[in-house]
Amino acid sequence: MWFWATGLVVASAVANRSFVPTTAPVSPISYWTTWYVQNYPTNSPGGNKAMGDTQLFAKTPVPGCPGCGWATHFFPDARADMLLVLDDTWFIKPSFFENQWLLDPALFPQETAGTHGNWTMAMAALVASTKAAGWGGLGLWHHALDFATNDPHNIQLGVQLAGLADAGVAHIKVDGTDLVGDVTALAHNYTGDRLRVEHKRSPGTPYNGDFTTSGRASAPYLQDLADLTLRTDVLRTDDIVCQMSIPTCLDRFAGTLMALAGSNATAPIVHGADGYIAPQDEAYMAAGLGGSLAAMRHPLPQLVGDSRINGNRNLTSRIDEVTRATRWARLAPPVGTFGYPNGTQGRVLLDPVALTDSKVLTNQDSWDSKLWGKTVRQGAPARTTRGLSHLPCVTAADSRYPGVTPWVVASKHPNGAVAVAALGRTLEVHGGWIMPRANITVFADAPTPLLAPPSPDAAAVVGVFGAVGAVTIVWESSVRGGGASLTVWAQDLAGGSAVDVTGSVAWCQAGAALFVPGDVINSIGTSARHPGDVSDPGVVLAVTHAKIGRPRSARSSAVACPVIPSPPAPPVPPPPSPPVPPPPPPGPPITAMDLNGTWVQQSKSTPSIEMTVTNGGGDVTIVGHDAGNWNTGTGVILDGTTIDAHCIGPHGFATHQIGVVAWLQRNGDTALQISWKDGPLQSGERLPDGRRLRQPLAWAPWIKKLPTN
Repeated sequence: MWFWATGLVVASAVANRSFVPTTAPVSPISYWTTWYVQNYPTNSPGGNKAMGDTQLFAKTPVPGCPGCGWATHFFPDARADMLLVLDDTWFIKPSFFENQWLLDPALFPQETAGTHGNWTMAMAALVASTKAAGWGGLGLWHHALDFATNDPHNIQLGVQLAGLADAGVAHIKVDGTDLVGDVTALAHNYTGDRLRVEHKRSPGTPYNGDFTTSGRASAPYLQDLADLTLRTDVLRTDDIVCQMSIPTCLDRFAGTLMALAGSNATAPIVHGADGYIAPQDEAYMAAGLGGSLAAMRHPLPQLVGDSRINGNRNLTSRIDEVTRATRWARLAPPVGTFGYPNGTQGRVLLDPVALTDSKVLTNQDSWDSKLWGKTVRQGAPARTTRGLSHLPCVTAADSRYPGVTPWVVASKHPNGAVAVAALGRTLEVHGGWIMPRANITVFADAPTPLLAPPSPDAAAVVGVFGAVGAVTIVWESSVRGGGASLTVWAQDLAGGSAVDVTGSVAWCQAGAALFVPGDVINSIGTSARHPGDVSDPGVVLAVTHAKIGRPRSARSSAVACPVIPSPPAPPVPPPPSPPVPPPPPPGPPITAMDLNGTWVQQSKSTPSIEMTVTNGGGDVTIVGHDAGNWNTGTGVILDGTTIDAHCIGPHGFATHQIGVVAWLQRNGDTALQISWKDGPLQSGERLPDGRRLRQPLAWAPWIKKLPTN
């Protein structure tokens, strides 16, 4: 039996010949989080009120809850390879240290029944419900982990984390706090590495840099991401705008890898931190660069007015991509910061040439009003590689979009598997998201033996993601046995059977180069798609020695070899960063302080306070926003230097940039109070709440209860 693939003859799928392991990982690193579906426009209630047994485990339709039964209905083919992460908010609010892991019995009556307030028992029941639905485990979001008072070593929080691990929780998503890695360290020390901790570090906007020009992430921000990666198990590249997600996440992912490589770090700052990078919901980017997946898409119909999923890319109809990416992780699991041989980071190459996407966004496309009606631009390296010695060669090959190439990422896994992904573009001139096809040549270095071959006879494994014009894999020498004795298979990663494509590919350069026409990738890579799914292809190519299962009628290849380019010279590394200037001298002694504050009503739910503190050391202005128990401070100005002071949490949490200078807390309706510490505050020295500063400071304010104004 044969089927035609746009003019190319390929053999039919061979029964039971599969190169995708049938077993999901015991402890998945990737996950799907409920946040986007919680905010689906027709949910009632929605947002952080859309959470509980009804939303997760309902078996019949629920009014006001489209698709309820998310855990039991969504991602049937991928959920075993992912954790289910419950987002805001599954716990009782307001949350304090003693009850910050307490399931809300109104939301989770099934799991809390009979537990008499024992949160570990309830959590163990929720883990059981999650695994019974087929997921690989349970993770939990938390807005700002609280630390016990009078506990300088955070022993009590460590005991709580051990309780989570004992209950079977595998992952906590710490949203924007603990940027020195205290929670990561406690989780490793108290759980024996059973509990993984995730962090994010937003630039304060859902885009990179100046969106009116190049839209590139700044070097200081990327260095901050690299630093956080050395303190966490998983770094998530949040926040983003849906239609700009690819370049925004790619620039952060690639830039973080390069900053890590330039740091010459040989070990994480927090002992045991894994340092995986999750490029948000970009499944094929994660597969192509050895990242983990923080999936947020869902299969409900895309609606106008949804600021989280929008645009003509139609993410809600791209569920098979998640399956393909997580199945690839069975062959090539995500790689942490020091996951390459001998505990190294692996070589990272970034294209000095950047591509820039652009799109005019409306109030339907983003919650950020600064972007409405504006052309938003985001840039990233045109090519990025990890674990390879050369960047790929990429040439445009799509007459629909002359001269336009996709973003291309590629990597060689420590186990020898090679991955390449072509990622689509968003261009206003072409009406939005497009998938331009290109001819891609990947230089895979030496044909090293696979450390975890999917089949005993497998000599090489390559994952290809995205629609392409053609893909050529070039090794430094011929694959063992040479092209004449090898069989080439292709398999949709979402499917269960491989196809012998030996007759539709070409071995070139004396068996050192494998040329695969795009029609093979694009047809077989979507052959297992579900009805209505528009995901781009995702295929595993396997090269084997034996002819087992090859149909008798298969013929030798008549495909001609293309002109194969030589490997490009590695890009010139950037010049070393200038030395960090010494901290400014201490300010003059503080002899007086004037404190005043005025409320400014921004909306019914988000008032703000602007406070000016004047003293002998200069003027300091803090602008804070208060919405219930969620406080954020920005724009701290110290001796003329602007320092970001993003502060989150009802009890005050140390700020997140290297110039940590403020700690905000709400004391009553209108009083935000500040006191000052004279003298130097050294790197590692603790603030009164137990947190450490990352950099030495000449002097620093923190919040302290004082008489109100």
